[in-house]
Amino acid sequence: MKNILCDIIFLIFINNLFAQIPTQNLQFWVKADSVEIINGKVTKWYDLSVNGYHLTQNIDSKKPIQDISILNNLPVLTFDGNDFLCVNFGNEYTQPCTIFTIWKTNNNSQQTIIDNLTDQYTFLDNLRGLGVRLFAGNEVSYTKVNPFDFILTTGVYNFTNSKLYENDILKKTGNVGNKSVFGFCIGYRSGFNDRYFNGSVAEIIFYDTLLCDSSIHAINQYLMDKYAPPIKLSDQDYSCSIIINNCPYTLKSDSYYTSYNWSTGDTADSIIVTSSGKYCVTATDIFGRVSSDSIRVYYLSTGLPIDTFICIYDSLNLQSTLPDSLFSFTWSTGDTIPNITIHSPGEYALTITDLSGCSKIYNISVDEDSFAINSSLGPDTSLCKYDFLSLHTTSLIDSILWSDGSTNDRISVDSSGQYWVYAINNHGCEIRDTVYINIKGERPHIIPHYSTACDGYPVLLSDYSAAVPPDQIASSVWVIGSDTISSQNTNYIFSNAGDHNIYLKVVTDSLCWADTSFTIHVFANPVAEFTPLEGCQHDTIHFTSLSSSTDGAITSYQWTISDSLYFGTEINKSFADTGEYEISHYVSTEHGCYDSIKRYIQIKLSPIVDFDYTNSCQGDFIIFNSDIEYPPYYSVINTLWDFGDSTSSSVANPSHIYSSAGSYMVSFSAKLINGCENKIIKMLNVYPKPSAGFTYDSACINKPVIFIDTTADAISSIWNINNEFFYGKNIEYFFPDTGSYEVFLYTVNDYGCSDTAQMDVIVHPTPVAMMSIDPEYGNPPLEVSFSTNSTGTNYFWDFGDLNSEIGSNVSHVYNNEGIYNVFLVVSNEYTCSDTAYGTVYLLPSILDLQILEINFIDSMSLWQPELVIYNNSTRPVKKIKFDFGFDYPNEFVHLWNNRLEMGEIESIKLPLLLNNDEARTSFCVKATAIDVLDQNDVNVDDNILCTSLSNNFYIMKLFNDDDYLNLWINMPSEGQLFCSITNVLGQTMFKSAVIEANRGMNQFKIPILNLTSGIYMLQINYNGNILTKKFDL
Repeated sequence: MKNILCDIIFLIFINNLFAQIPTQNLQFWVKADSVEIINGKVTKWYDLSVNGYHLTQNIDSKKPIQDISILNNLPVLTFDGNDFLCVNFGNEYTQPCTIFTIWKTNNNSQQTIIDNLTDQYTFLDNLRGLGVRLFAGNEVSYTKVNPFDFILTTGVYNFTNSKLYENDILKKTGNVGNKSVFGFCIGYRSGFNDRYFNGSVAEIIFYDTLLCDSSIHAINQYLMDKYAPPIKLSDQDYSCSIIINNCPYTLKSDSYYTSYNWSTGDTADSIIVTSSGKYCVTATDIFGRVSSDSIRVYYLSTGLPIDTFICIYDSLNLQSTLPDSLFSFTWSTGDTIPNITIHSPGEYALTITDLSGCSKIYNISVDEDSFAINSSLGPDTSLCKYDFLSLHTTSLIDSILWSDGSTNDRISVDSSGQYWVYAINNHGCEIRDTVYINIKGERPHIIPHYSTACDGYPVLLSDYSAAVPPDQIASSVWVIGSDTISSQNTNYIFSNAGDHNIYLKVVTDSLCWADTSFTIHVFANPVAEFTPLEGCQHDTIHFTSLSSSTDGAITSYQWTISDSLYFGTEINKSFADTGEYEISHYVSTEHGCYDSIKRYIQIKLSPIVDFDYTNSCQGDFIIFNSDIEYPPYYSVINTLWDFGDSTSSSVANPSHIYSSAGSYMVSFSAKLINGCENKIIKMLNVYPKPSAGFTYDSACINKPVIFIDTTADAISSIWNINNEFFYGKNIEYFFPDTGSYEVFLYTVNDYGCSDTAQMDVIVHPTPVAMMSIDPEYGNPPLEVSFSTNSTGTNYFWDFGDLNSEIGSNVSHVYNNEGIYNVFLVVSNEYTCSDTAYGTVYLLPSILDLQILEINFIDSMSLWQPELVIYNNSTRPVKKIKFDFGFDYPNEFVHLWNNRLEMGEIESIKLPLLLNNDEARTSFCVKATAIDVLDQNDVNVDDNILCTSLSNNFYIMKLFNDDDYLNLWINMPSEGQLFCSITNVLGQTMFKSAVIEANRGMNQFKIPILNLTSGIYMLQINYNGNILTKKFDL
C-alpha cells in the first residue's frame, strides 16, 4: 500500500501533539537518543520502525559521537567529516517516497548527509557546499549559505513532481529522477568514498509513499515542536508572583532559540525583575518560527521610612503597610505587630518575612527635632518702614502664616505694633511667636549709575538715590575691591578689564539705610593692527585690518592715508609714486572702547607691462608678444602668462593653441628683482574655425559629380580638383577619365579662420544608354517591344504610364491613347548610370510638316541655305526628302535621316553654296516625309516655302489648288497691295481688301470657289506698280 490516508495522520497529531509518529508505510526511523555507544562512540543507530534497519559502524575512527541536550534537552549525533553509519535494506523502495531530516552543517565543504547505498547516488546533500539538494538521478535543489544551523528538510521524491521543503516551507519543485532506495549511508557518498559529512543529525523519518500536504505539515509541526517547542516563561500555570522588594526574580526561557526580544529591550535568554509589571518575550526558534509568552510580577512596598524625626515633647507612630496575612513582623522593641508608637529618639529595627521565607531587616533612625525651642522672631525692636521681619530658624519651613495673613517667608512692616507668626517645618514640628515693632523712619530709594567702562579709562560712578522726606541722604559709601570711597559721585579707574563687584550703601538722617551690590564689566580695549607694510608702485594694495577684540565686536574701522579718510575692515589703495607713506588705523568696539596705530609703508618700483598677439582662430598657433618697461638697473626675474583656458606659460613671448572658440581673459605679468610685479588683462576672442567637409554621390566619368560643401558658417569655399580651382558652395565637375582624384576644399568663415577637407574620389566608368522601340506609334491596345544594346548591370524601363519593368529586353501593352515618354536607366555596379529617352505615340495619326523660315548663312564667303522646319504632326518623323531649287523646288534633292519629334523645330543646312552676285530671283524648298507611307500631309501648302533673292516686285509662282489660287509674290519692301481678278469680258470677278505684305517672298491664297472654268487675269497693285498674270480654270 503506497498511500497513507491523510485524515488518519491528522487525527493522530490532533489528539496528542507529541504522540508517536504514524507507522503506516513507515520504513525507517532513527532518533539521536536511540543508539548503542561503546567507548564514547556510536556503534549502532537503532531503526525504530518495524523493519529494524539499524545503521552500524565497526571502525572506531569512523564512528560519530552523541552530543547530549542540544535541542530541547534532546541529543544529536555529530559527524566530524570522517564518520559514517550504513545499512543495506535488502529491499528496493521505489518512488514515490517521503523523508524528514533534522540536520546542520559545520563548514561549506561538499557534503553528503544521506547516501543511497547500493545505487551509488546521493539521496540528500548540501549542493556541493552551495545549498540543499535532493538527488535520484536528477536534482531538485535551492541555494543556501553553508554552514547553516539546524533545519528540517522534507523531501518528496515523486519523479517529475518532486518537492523540497525547509522548515515546512516549500522551496523547490521539479524532476528528481527515477532512482529507487536500497539502503542508507549517513555521513558520506559511499559509491565514491568522498563528500564526508561534517555536521549533526537529530532525527530521520522515511516513508515509502507519497504523503499529502496536510500530512507533511502535521509531521513537520511535530518535529519542530519536539525540538523547539513554543516559548513558555514558567513550567507552572500561574499569572503572577508576589515578591517583596528585597528579593529580585529571574525570568528565564529555554536556550534553544536563536533570538529573544523582551519587553524591557533585553535580548538575552533571561532577565532579572526588580519591579512590578507585565513582562513579555518574543523568541525565534532554530526553525525560524516566532512565539511569545508573558507573565505579570507584583512588588509590594513596606510603607516604612528609612530615617525620620520626632518633634520635641511629641510621639511618633511607625507602621508597615504590608498585610499581616502574607507577612510576619518582629520589632527591635519586641513587638510583633505591623505598627508601634515611640516617644523618644533612637535606633529602631523591623524584620519582615514573606510566605516563601524571604526576610529583610529594616533599620529606622529617629532624630529629635528642636524647631519649637530654637526658632523665634527675636526681642521687641525699632525698624525702618518697609523693613522686613522674618522668623529666625535653621529649619526648613514647609508652611508659614503671619498676622497680616501672608504666607511668605518674611513680611514688610509699615506701622508700629505687634506682629505674630505660626510655622511648621519639614518634619511637621510647630512654633508660635510674637514681637513689637517701632517704626523709626523709612528706607531711602537706592539708585546707582555708571558710565561705560573701558580698560584704563576712568568710569564715572554716580549715586542717584533719594530719601523719603523729611529725611535726607546722610552718606554714600562705595566699596570696590579693597577700596572704600565715601562720596556720592566718583571717577574710578579699574585695574584691569573684566567683571568687578560694586557695593553701594546709602544712609539717611534717621539712620535708615539701603544697600545694593552689582557688577560692572570693564571692557577690554581692541588692539589695532594691519598689513601690509610694503607694496609696489601702481599695484592696488589690499590693506587688511588685523585688529582684534576679546570683548565685543569691532564696529568701526578708520584709515588715514595722505590726509584722506577711509572706512572698512579692508581697503584698496594704489600709489603712483615710490617712497614712504604714513598710514594711521583707528578701531572702536560696540562698547565705545578704541585703539589706534600708526605705521609707514614703503612703495617700491613696478614694471609697466603690455602685450599684443597675432590671429586668433581656434586650433591655430597664436603668438603673444610681451612689452615690459623698467629701469636698466633692474632685471625681470619672472614672467607668467595665463591664457584663460587653465593653461599658462612662463616664456616671455609664447605661442598657444586654443582648442575651443570663445572669449578668454588673457593675463600677462612680469616681476622685477625687487619683487614688484605688474599684470595686464585683455579679452581675447578666439574665433571658431569652420569645420570643412563635403559630400558627393558616386563619381562617374562624363557625368556631373555634385560636390556639396557641408561646412557650417563658411563665407568662402575654394575647390581644387585635378589642379583646377573652382569657387562656390556647391559645384559640379565632370571627370575626364576613370581613376583616383584628390579633391580639396578650402573654407574661410567671417572671422578669417580657415580649414581644409580632402577626399580621394574614385571615378568609375559610365554606361551608355541606348534604346530601340518597335513600334513607336499606333492605336491602342498596342504591344510595344523595348530593347537595348547597352552594357550595364541594371536596366530600368519607365513606360510613361505609371508602369515600369526591369530587364534588357521587355515589352509593354498600352491600352489608352496618349503620348508616352519612355526612359531607360542603365546602371553598373558602381551606381553610375545613363538614361535614354523615347516616345510612344498612341494618337490619331496626323502628318503636318511646316517649313517656317529659309535663311542664308555665310560659309567660306559663300551663302548656304538653312531652313527651319517644324513638326506639327502627332507622330515623329525620321526621314524627310527636301526638294529645292531656284524659283521652284525641283532642281535638287536632299535626304535627311534623323528624328524630328512631335512639336520639335529643327534647323537644317542644305548642301548648296551660292555666290553673292549670282543672279537669282528666288529660292524654294519643299519638304516631304518619306518614312510615313500610310498617310499624306494634311496641309501641303506649308510644306513649301520660297524666299526672295532679289528686291524686285514680281510674281514667282501662280497655281490653283481646288478652291484657292496660290500666289507667291516677292516684295521689295514692306507695304500694302491689292488683288483683283477679271474675266475675258473685262468684268471684275474678285477684288481684295488691303493686304499687308512683308519684304521678301509672300504666299497668299485667293478664293476662286465662285469662278467658273475659263481664262482670267490676275492684277496686283503695289504702290502704283501693276503686275498682271493670266491663269486658266
